[in-house]
Amino acid sequence: MQIQETFTVAAPPETVWTFFEDVQRVARCVPGVQT
Repeated sequence: MQIQETFTVAAPPETVWTFFEDVQRVARCVPGVQT
């Protein structure tokens, strides 16, 4: 997956990376993705 937009997340980097490592959680944020 390639993200081409930029955005600010009000969380520590470790928390953000933990989220992105969880495929099920990320998939819920991407329209059209099914797991």
